Amino acid sequence: TGILYSPEFCGLVPQDLALGLLEDGIETRCAFYPAQRLPFVGGADAGQLVVANRLLHELIVLPSGPRLSEEAQRYTVQRILRLAGRG
Repeated sequence: TGILYSPEFCGLVPQDLALGLLEDGIETRCAFYPAQRLPFVGGADAGQLVVANRLLHELIVLPSGPRLSEEAQRYTVQRILRLAGRG
């Protein structure tokens, strides 16, 4: 499950959120890598690709799947709120 996470939410950049979650035993991953950053594509003006750049910096994939319990979901939400200073 991907979430858009903005630093305005709590002042943390998504990478800091991901590291904080990892310390709590919750693995995340980057959800999007803009094609213009791939070596075989290159040449695109990154400044013009606003949405792609936003997704690179603000989209995080959280644990998900049919076996993820409601308890694990609540734990993840609680950890995000705690790291954001909102819980």
